[in-house]
Amino acid sequence: MAQTTNGFLTSIDIAQQRSYTLISHAGLKRPFEQVSAAEAQIERDDLGIANPSASNVLAVPQPSAFTNLDRIVASKIHDAVPEVTDAGGSTAPPRPFDVTSLPSSSLNPLLTLSHPRYGLPESLVKNFASMGIRNIYPWQSSCLLGRGLLTGEKNLVYTAPTGGGKSLVADVLMLKKILGSPNAKAILVLPYVALVQEKIAWLRKVVEGVEKDLQTLSSGVERKCSRLRKDRSVRVVGFFGGSKTRATWGDVDIAVCTFEKANMLVNTAIEQCTIGDLGVVVLDELHMIDDDHRGYLMELLATKLLGLESSVQIVGMSATLPVRSTVIPFSDAG
Repeated sequence: MAQTTNGFLTSIDIAQQRSYTLISHAGLKRPFEQVSAAEAQIERDDLGIANPSASNVLAVPQPSAFTNLDRIVASKIHDAVPEVTDAGGSTAPPRPFDVTSLPSSSLNPLLTLSHPRYGLPESLVKNFASMGIRNIYPWQSSCLLGRGLLTGEKNLVYTAPTGGGKSLVADVLMLKKILGSPNAKAILVLPYVALVQEKIAWLRKVVEGVEKDLQTLSSGVERKCSRLRKDRSVRVVGFFGGSKTRATWGDVDIAVCTFEKANMLVNTAIEQCTIGDLGVVVLDELHMIDDDHRGYLMELLATKLLGLESSVQIVGMSATLPVRSTVIPFSDAG
């Protein structure tokens, strides 16, 4: 008689008295030929095969069955734009900017940065060209040639999609001010450290070999500048949290900063009475002025600049800028 609990069979009693045959199917690394007949029968039972005949037993393909099949071979890659062949017969792939939809400068000469209207030095134009920037878009030309912009007399607020060339307009205006006024300094404000580091590397390539023009200075000021500096190169320095730089406000021509460091530099320049050297401030990602956490820093900086007695050109740009009048009161922004 089967052993019971409390005089009757329970489900636990039935489970304990039942015998089971357990065969592990996980991790089997043996070939199919070595699988025992009992294991094969259990597999057929699981598949619902009542009579394991040759017609209903599953055929397991062997690796040798695939050896004679044709392998998939990738097709040859063809360039969408043909290679450029020079006079010597050598070929070279086109640069990325050469295949874009930029308008031709032959149709509008103002779409090349070498045009005299922009007044950029030849070394700077060559640096832009070496980085693939030869022509500009019509809207970029309109921004640069707006009344009082290249001379730093007017502020500029503009918006363009991401990757549309916003930074190039600000870079040209900033470098035009720096190179045309040897004592002038610029501050470029970015929200994040990663963007600051990327912009520093970019600007240093742009100004490599470019010298500031000292011919516009009087002889006394020029002698003073020559004593303070042994070269006339454009110095680009980054100011951000965690930076190990020891440069000060007097050591830079272009300061690339986060919001916090930009406010610090402006405060330092005001205290040292050298705020008059500040010629242009570029505010990138201007829409962050509405940010709940750090927006007040950009607003505070803009308020200080607008309240200065000296004339400081302010250039603001963003890809998602709201209505201009609701963002910041640049009284003479174009």
